[in-house]
Amino acid sequence: MIDSNDFKYINDLYGHDAGDAALKTFAKVLEDNFGQLGKVCRNGGDEFAVFLKRTTMTEGRAIFKKLFRQKLTFSYQGKDYPYTISLGFEGASREELLNKADTALYAVKMTGKGTMAAYHPDMVKEGRAQLGFNLRDLAVNLPGAFFIYRADDGKILFANRELLCLPKAMPPQT
Repeated sequence: MIDSNDFKYINDLYGHDAGDAALKTFAKVLEDNFGQLGKVCRNGGDEFAVFLKRTTMTEGRAIFKKLFRQKLTFSYQGKDYPYTISLGFEGASREELLNKADTALYAVKMTGKGTMAAYHPDMVKEGRAQLGFNLRDLAVNLPGAFFIYRADDGKILFANRELLCLPKAMPPQT
């Protein structure tokens, strides 16, 4: 299972036409990398499944690592935008593969994205009550200046780069 990270931000920040361009580019990358080795399918949204024929876990890991070494970008209106992916893999049958790979993908996404992991029995596919993004996602992708503070004492806990780069306020002129 392979997921394009932060796809929602692409749609929200650049529009659905940009999201379509990103998905088409991602699908082509997957087909170019895996089409001769097996089957590439879109599960929905920004999630794809790759079924490799007669491939061991060691061989699969090496094949997927090649994908991670590539610089992934999509073009929209003449500008290139980088993106990252998360990947989870495992399984013998298609049903087992989908279930375990999805669990591994979810574990990757909840620990920071942009990497891959093979399924391990210790991975638990909990109810997805946790948000699908982390503070770094917000800091990098949310437009505008903002900060997070503790209401009881006013202590600033986090300020994003745009806030830190605002020019210092000039004292009022009298």
